[in-house]
This record gives sequence, C-alpha cells and structure tokens, in this order.
Amino acid sequence: MSNHLSSTVVTMNPSDVHKLLYDISEDLDKTETLEMIFLCEKRITAQEKENITDAKTLFSYLQRKDCISGDNLSFLKELLYRIGRNDLLREKLGVRTEDMKQLIEISAQISPYRILLHDISQGLSKKQVDDLKYLLNLSTAKTENAPILDIFLELEKVGKLSPEDLQVLKYNLEAIGCKNLSKNIEDFERASEADNQGLESLPDLIEKISIQEEQSNMTVQEASTGQPRLPQAETESDSGRPQQHTHINLETYRLEKQPHGWCVVINNYDFREARSRDCKYSNREGTMKDAEDITKIFNERGYITEEHKDLTAENIRKTLEMYSKKDHAENDSFVCFILSHGGIGTVCGCDGEEVEIKRLTKYFNGQHCPSLINKPKIFFIQACQGKESHPKVDINTDTESSFSFYEQDAMGTHLPLEADFLTAFATVEEYTSLRHIEKGSIYIQQLCKALTTHLCQDLIDMLTFVNNEVAGMLFPLGRKNVTQMPSFKSELRKKLVLPPPDATQFR
Repeated sequence: MSNHLSSTVVTMNPSDVHKLLYDISEDLDKTETLEMIFLCEKRITAQEKENITDAKTLFSYLQRKDCISGDNLSFLKELLYRIGRNDLLREKLGVRTEDMKQLIEISAQISPYRILLHDISQGLSKKQVDDLKYLLNLSTAKTENAPILDIFLELEKVGKLSPEDLQVLKYNLEAIGCKNLSKNIEDFERASEADNQGLESLPDLIEKISIQEEQSNMTVQEASTGQPRLPQAETESDSGRPQQHTHINLETYRLEKQPHGWCVVINNYDFREARSRDCKYSNREGTMKDAEDITKIFNERGYITEEHKDLTAENIRKTLEMYSKKDHAENDSFVCFILSHGGIGTVCGCDGEEVEIKRLTKYFNGQHCPSLINKPKIFFIQACQGKESHPKVDINTDTESSFSFYEQDAMGTHLPLEADFLTAFATVEEYTSLRHIEKGSIYIQQLCKALTTHLCQDLIDMLTFVNNEVAGMLFPLGRKNVTQMPSFKSELRKKLVLPPPDATQFR
C-alpha cells in the first residue's frame, strides 16, 4: 500500500474519544442536550429520545451510529456550534469559530430546516412560547409543559409543520408579534424556492440550446480553462423574430486542498481462491500495469494514493466502509478505482463472491459520509458488466478460440447515484471489458493517457472522449474481432476538472 502524501486527519483511539465526550457532556445542561437531540433529526429515533437522560447517553447513541468516531468528529463540532457552545469547540476540540463557519459552509450536516426551527426557538421568550402554545391549540397533557422544540415535533406529527409547509407557524408567529422570526421563515422559503426553480428550469434552458455540429468527427477541446463551449444559435421565437440563445454557465467544483483526498485502488489479480470454489475466474494479468499508472497519475495530482491488493468481497466492503468513516473535512474530493472481475451491477472479490457496486457507493452518500457532502466522489470500475462481447464483423464461431493477448474481465443494475457522484464503467451493461495481459486494461490505459494529455479538461468531456477512443478500436479475441463500449453515470452538479500535476497553475 503506497502513500504519497501523509494524511492530516488525526485518529483518536477509543479511550481518548470516550474521555473527550465525557468532558464535553459534563459542561452541557439538560436544555442544551434537548437542543442537540432536536438537531440530530432522524439520527435519533423517538424511542431512543425517551431513553436519553443526558449528553453522555446522546453521545453513546451517536457513536453506535458512527455519527461520532475517532476519525470523524465533524458532526459533534457542528452540534456544539449550532447550540452556541463555541467555548467547548475552542477548549476541548481546538476549533476556532471562524474555522467552523468555513467548514459548515462547505459540508453542513444539519438540515437548514432544522436550523431554522432551532433559531426560532432561541428567539422566543417564555411568554411568547406560552402564547404560541395557546394559539396552536395543542391541548394535550404531553405538550402542556413541553419545551418549544417538542411543540415543533408535535406539529410535524399532526401534519401542520414541514420544510414545504411553514404557514401555520409563520401565521402564529406574526400573531404574537414576532415578525422578525416570521421573516426568517420567508428567507428560508425564498432560498428553497430558488433552489427548486434552478432545478426545474435547467431542462427548459437546455432544450433551448441548439448545438451546431462543425465537424463530423468531434474531438475533445483542449482549452486551458477546461470549460466546454456551447455555441450560440439563432432560432425564431413564437412571434417569428430571431431569438438569441444564451450559454449555460456552470460552476466548477473547487479542488484546492492539499492533499485533495484519497485515491483508493482496489486491485484484484489472484483468483486462486475463487477457482478453488469452482468459479472460473482467471488471474487478471496486466492489472499491475493499470494500478501502477493510476498511482503515478494521482500521486502527481496531489492525492493520497493507497492500493489494496487481492481483496475478498467482504474485504472490499470493509475497506470502502473504512474510507467512508474517515474525516474528509480537509479534503475536497474522493476517487476510487476497482480493478477486478465483475457482473451486472457487481464486482468480484478474489474469493469469487460478488458485491453490488451500489452498496459500495452508498457508503459515501450524504447520510453515511457527511464530510464528503457537496464534494465530488468519483468511481472507476474496470470489470465486465456481463458476458456478451461487442461483435465488429461477421465471424465463424464454430472452431476453438486461438491464443489472444486480450482477456475478458468476465462475469451493471444501473446505479441510483446520489448528488456529486460520478461512476465510470469500462463497458456498458451485459457486456465484457478487455484487458491486455502485458499492457493493461484497454479502458484504464486510455483513461490514463487522456488524464496525462488533457490536463485541464472537464472530466465529463474527457470520459466522452475516452468512450469514443475505445469504441473506435478493434480487438482480436480468439477468432473473433470485438469492440468495447465504456459508459459512465453522473450525478455531478458542477463541472469537474481534476487538478493538474502542477497545482499552482490551477489556483
């Protein structure tokens, strides 16, 4: 396992974490504990809430759910920040308020809706709380002496309060003279509406853009800015007048950290264990060349490159779960290569067992890896997604296959990818991918070549270019001539330009 750059993340051992949480809990009163429970939202169930008597119990639940761990204290830090305990952040965790503000701007884990309700609760006097309870008419023994945050939870249960419907709360806040708090709701609604309008209008905007093909064989634009051009085109409006179309101006993910994050390479070569279980998987000759080239390229680009060889299916799961639990707060992206045999929607461990790709990517979604929220998570899968090969010409397959330098990574459900994910496959579903026994995998080698040549290119454009390059190649496989068609699935919200080797030119 190689490590080009040392990680800045400090992992605390369990006893130190336990002592830290104890010290913090001793400085938190019951009201502050209730505030943190409220901000935890669905991380703490109603039943668990009934059992929580103090901050120590709350922290124990959060540890069991991996929300707090020795290598990831980001959620704990945000909780303390939200309840206004900046003194504990500074004294116990060594975090300045200014740094915390920057951190949550990048990767906040508590929903804006929960923060809104918490802020409203902090702005109400005891009399205003009593008046609000009266107007809301929640006349149950449970709510009579309940704190305002519990009243909000009760309103949610009866369907009178949600992120999409804040009218009841807004109306009653105005009724008790809290127009400043009512304005907070209006600001939240405007922000939510702007986000929704942006999502809804994007397809219409794309529809209006006419792409003019200037060449029959398009190549990837090698602009130093890495920004693809969408040409302007004139069309006629409904009134018959020419109408000028506009460009789509997409933001670009900011990759400015050093190191940028981990580049994990899972490299399965030896399948003897699989063959001992009657799985007909050959050793993956040529894969070492792939891993070597990947490591070199991503080391040069400022990633912590770590290779894991010959993992069983269970160890593939455990390894990626381990990386998902690391603190990525000081990183700006995550990259993973899986080089193995595979099937439809799966990759194989060296024991022949399969693991679903969607299960592996799920470890890194916003729920399980909050420190990677709003940051690109890139997966490259060098494996077959089925058993079929792409025929290029008509052939006679009755005779035995002769020796070939190319092999198949034999044996793709489409992935329900979440925000900021990009998953690239060596081939489309139900088809095989090819690997040269000396020079490495066709797809990985073309990808590495593109990454080396097109330094400031948008990654989606680059992958499209690689798809075109690989699809245009002809490979002899036994007596057959076959092709290969790579694919990718993107849930990116911005343009993604991987940092070039000389990172200073990217800043």
